Amino acid sequence: VKLLRLCVDYGEEQILNIKNSIPSHIVPTVDMVRTHLNEPTESPVIYLSSKEVTIEPVDLTEYDKKYGMAVK
Repeated sequence: VKLLRLCVDYGEEQILNIKNSIPSHIVPTVDMVRTHLNEPTESPVIYLSSKEVTIEPVDLTEYDKKYGMAVK
């Protein structure tokens, strides 16, 4: 039933193309077909340069005294 629904939603030709792209020694599952259908979408990632974001040093001596240092 799930496979038939995929054929209705995406078209029989596209589902068969995906099935044929899977190596013959692997038994295709509905989940495999779905992974081929779900293409990653573009994410609105904003890349910042090091000049745009300032990083200020932090004094962690009080933390180290209370909890100890993880790396010496």
